[in-house]
Amino acid sequence: MNRVLVAFAVTAFMSGGTTPSPAQDLLPDLIINPARLMDHEFVKDIVPGRIHIRLSNSTPNIGAGELRVVEGPIIGDEQTIFQAIEQLPVGSPARLREAGQFVFHGTHGHFHVDDWAQYRIREVLPGDGVGAILFEGVKTSFCLVDSAAYTGFGGTLGPRTFLTCNDNEQGIAVGWEDIYFKNLPDQWIDITGLTPGEYWLESEVDPEDHFLELDETNNVDRIKLVIGVDTLPVPDEIPLHPRLPWLLSFMIVLSSAAILRGKSKRTGERT
Repeated sequence: MNRVLVAFAVTAFMSGGTTPSPAQDLLPDLIINPARLMDHEFVKDIVPGRIHIRLSNSTPNIGAGELRVVEGPIIGDEQTIFQAIEQLPVGSPARLREAGQFVFHGTHGHFHVDDWAQYRIREVLPGDGVGAILFEGVKTSFCLVDSAAYTGFGGTLGPRTFLTCNDNEQGIAVGWEDIYFKNLPDQWIDITGLTPGEYWLESEVDPEDHFLELDETNNVDRIKLVIGVDTLPVPDEIPLHPRLPWLLSFMIVLSSAAILRGKSKRTGERT
């Protein structure tokens, strides 16, 4: 009797039989496309008296699965979001994990994934080493879509899935990149005071590690900037408010009157 049971158990084990395989995550892998960083310009028209570098940026997904972001509860102008992770075997339900927030972008008029990218200017050390951060932009928010197929992808291109930007679902399919061009709001770094020399222009995707990825070590890329004596525009002088000269004159008159009253009072005290 025992030999029959043992034989049955061994047969079931060898056939692969009755125990289902555990689900396996198909994770995205987000990187920076450095070729897009080459599209940049130096401008003086964003804030009076300041110099900025405008830059394009692109975040390809070279992973095994799509990056899919789905909606959660809305509180004010913010909305909790979840990363929906594809699973193997095919047909398994996606695994959901909390992954930050959607934030309504007033200028663009739709919801963005918050803290999506960070831009920096860094020192170039001897041997092209990467030095200290000299200038840094704000963490930018993106509306994630499949803008273009990423030409540097060596795997099988997935179907173009995310075509529009909304507060229900956003993402980047396998082998596609989301592109933000330099003319869009927040695509800049204030570099006022930068002197001629060599610098790194750096971009990092998902700097707060909101999303689970196949590789968390390849989220940063950079290109070298060479700033010559005549590379940067001369900032415009900050214009004075049209009423400022009048206000200054009025303050001088008031001050003079106060001084005269003080002298008169002291003279009266002496007499």
